[in-house]
Amino acid sequence: MPQPHNIPNTPEDRKEWLKNLANRNTVLNGGAGAVYFYGDKTDPKKLEVMVTHRHKDVGEGLANFGGLREDEDIVKGKPLQTALNNVEREGEEELEEILGFKPDLKQDQFTYLYTTHDDVFFTNHGKGFAIDAYLFCYAMDDKLYTNLFPNGEKESLRVDNANQEEETVKTERMPLYDALKLGDKYKYPHEYFSLWVMTAKVLKLDVVKLAKELGTDFTHIAKQMDVSVSKLEEFLGNTYKGKLDNNSNTNSRSVNDKKNTPNL
Repeated sequence: MPQPHNIPNTPEDRKEWLKNLANRNTVLNGGAGAVYFYGDKTDPKKLEVMVTHRHKDVGEGLANFGGLREDEDIVKGKPLQTALNNVEREGEEELEEILGFKPDLKQDQFTYLYTTHDDVFFTNHGKGFAIDAYLFCYAMDDKLYTNLFPNGEKESLRVDNANQEEETVKTERMPLYDALKLGDKYKYPHEYFSLWVMTAKVLKLDVVKLAKELGTDFTHIAKQMDVSVSKLEEFLGNTYKGKLDNNSNTNSRSVNDKKNTPNL
């Protein structure tokens, strides 16, 4: 995609420039990623998620498997199907780096979580894309889980003979509750926040209560994602409207607080 000639020179000006959808559409691309999880959804404290470690050449940090949309993914007029094709292809390609072979992922095991903007790279550097990022989670079956972590291993390294560009150093499995404590270690905050959306929408847990237990500050997450706290509430679902405090998680009201939320 050729870059337009009117891209501003500073990050602040580029952020403002992107607010005009006509401008944003000239540098727009799509992307998709997923949280891969394993275990009984009714026993979330034992549920495990797969966390990948990015190679330094693509920006160190924790991540989910995912990446940019390719032409082969696109189904015209069907953005969610396009995103499903995207997340399935990227998952298979990146898992191949770890497994040494391409797994057969199933689209019906992906659950859509939310969509957000990921414009940080473009805003900072004035090149690349503004991205509509689609986030999913994927329920791993026994076969995929044991192939990734044979004999109870906690992590799997990239295979030496992988054909792909080296994006992933290793992947490890950890309890969901441990991963929820690692927000600042994630390369992309919208990927980290997908853990919380999965917790709300798939596991049906009280995110406000859990955030208090874990010491999570949603105001900090919103700032990292360059969105409002009310936008995070929207991503979590209608139940969370008005539940996340704008200054600190410590004053947030539980979704089960009927006294203060009579309309729920």
